[in-house]
Amino acid sequence: EEDVAPYRKLYEKADREALMQARLNRQIGAGLIPKGTTLNQSMVNAKPADGGSLAAERMAIDAAMITSIDRSVADVMAALRKVFVEGAASTNDVSAETSGEIFDLMEKFAEYGFNKSHSAAYALITYHTAYLKAHHKVEFMAALLTNDKDASDKVSKGIRNARKIGIDVLPPSANLSVADFDVVDGKILFGMAGVRGVGGTAVEAIIEARSVADGPFKDLFDFCERVDLKRVNKKVMEALIKSGAFDFSNMPRARMLAALELAVDRAQQAQKDRAAGQGSLFDLFGGGGAAVAKGALAMPPELLRIEEWSQRELLAAEKDCLGFYVSGHPLDRYADQIEQYATASVEQLKDLENYAKVTLAGIQTSIKVRPFKSGEGKMAIVLFEDPTGSVEVIALGDDFNTYESLLCSDEPLLVVGTLRVEREEDRVNVSVRIGGRPRRGEAEATGPAVMLLSEVRSNRARTLEVGIHAAVVTPERMAALGALVREPRHSGNCEALLRITTADGCDVRMSIPGVRVAPDDGLQDQLLRIFSGACNVHVH
Repeated sequence: EEDVAPYRKLYEKADREALMQARLNRQIGAGLIPKGTTLNQSMVNAKPADGGSLAAERMAIDAAMITSIDRSVADVMAALRKVFVEGAASTNDVSAETSGEIFDLMEKFAEYGFNKSHSAAYALITYHTAYLKAHHKVEFMAALLTNDKDASDKVSKGIRNARKIGIDVLPPSANLSVADFDVVDGKILFGMAGVRGVGGTAVEAIIEARSVADGPFKDLFDFCERVDLKRVNKKVMEALIKSGAFDFSNMPRARMLAALELAVDRAQQAQKDRAAGQGSLFDLFGGGGAAVAKGALAMPPELLRIEEWSQRELLAAEKDCLGFYVSGHPLDRYADQIEQYATASVEQLKDLENYAKVTLAGIQTSIKVRPFKSGEGKMAIVLFEDPTGSVEVIALGDDFNTYESLLCSDEPLLVVGTLRVEREEDRVNVSVRIGGRPRRGEAEATGPAVMLLSEVRSNRARTLEVGIHAAVVTPERMAALGALVREPRHSGNCEALLRITTADGCDVRMSIPGVRVAPDDGLQDQLLRIFSGACNVHVH
């Protein structure tokens, strides 16, 4: 009954309801028209039997089929509407409203309609695709990302869509990744061939080396000793380090990059020794080889003192190698400010009204500056990105001059502007204009149109809360925390709070007495180091 409801609603408006419904039921039973949705040309052909005059019906159907191929005859459909409606009234006593709605269904079909055999093939593919996405969604999304691997914009969109449906996407791993995207423990694992500068030959060499008796690599030094250095050079290893492929060793990426030269030199010497039939003392006693004897455990003190990059540097290196952010996003640490001050995400813009006032949070990924033809002033077209997508932000004349330094920077920004939405037949184009004069009836804008998110956070925040789990609490870490928040360089206006979550899920909140801190990136990076990344920082 629910499936037939859309058609029943149309025919109930006709005076001859019983006759019309009987015809409808016969057509559904014969498979001529579907229960609620027009699928192919034959189903459209069945509709005019209950519509207007036969000649007008066939002309409308022909026009519908042509329109699906050639948009230039769309006006033919518009002209035939009148003939169809008049014929429906004179031939079958159908009201103009009802026949108009029936014609609307045919016209909608004409936007993208096919014959029965073509539609049946598409329907089967659609069913298979929907089944895989519903019942094997992780594998489906991994295959989709692999299929689009050469189009970075599609991969970026695919990663966003995967995360939207609850699928984690992990950076590549030298121990687990293959060439393409893969599935590991219900998560999507980035393929090594997706790392810029890592070709198929290098991937094959890595997989060969870890497939032998020694198994997974222990660390960067073990990796260098075991792979074929003629096929896996330092440039490849540098890209793998930056992308997170050696994070399994629990060594900071910055330290591994600094130690790469040493690791390669030792590996080359070890491989030469093996080729000459020589071995180390550790080899003789089964001690695990040169990688253990002279590897990460024997790093010079100056390398051991190297700490991890800041979160910003780490993400920048990751994007440089992968083309997009995987393990995080530069806006993540501003989540509290974005939730409070941004009015929409990039993804939501297409659903808003034209000329709506919007406040967006994001970062500039490219900028084009052009002079006006008059030679007086310049304009900028900024590609502005947030975790949901990207949009063009336009600044003209005085507005560009005012905010040029901010728009040309790579700092996270808060932008206030006017939305422009252009809806076309198969797409929606959106852009945001910064500043400009208010429209008639609108209040004059107050405050800057472009702001650093770091300044918004610094000027408006009142509390900084550090959230940790009881399992990571140790006397050493708590002492380090106390010393960190009392350092003069981190002094500011925010009250410092500590939230500890117990094993049974209870939250214990406490204020750190006598402490006021500045909620800057430097403090947050140090907090992450103290708790080895196992902490959450919220700024309100």
